Amino acid sequence: MIHIADSSLFIIGKRIEGNIVTVPSVANEIRDERSRTILELMDVRIEPPLQSFIGEVRSKARVTKDSEELSKTDIDVIAKALEYSRNEDTILVTDDYAVQNTAIQLGIKVMPAGQKK
Repeated sequence: MIHIADSSLFIIGKRIEGNIVTVPSVANEIRDERSRTILELMDVRIEPPLQSFIGEVRSKARVTKDSEELSKTDIDVIAKALEYSRNEDTILVTDDYAVQNTAIQLGIKVMPAGQKK
């Protein structure tokens, strides 16, 4: 199981089993010492998203009307989840509703980091 994580996972400090991947822009957002330590202790792989998946996410976000709500980092995270979901069992960990909605519309499973379902 691959978990693609946005910053909420590290800020909240939720413990999850399996491999965790995030994108460079999420790692750059994590500035407080506690969250940075959590990111490092979770042995997170940091990988940039592929451009082809970014385009696919942007197209879907326009259809779902989430494009105004999604930041560049959000789009990168969804693109990375989409990339992994094509070949592996993947879950996107986020508390952002626009990210969740766009991901679901792309067929990506989502799991909240801290919010109730």
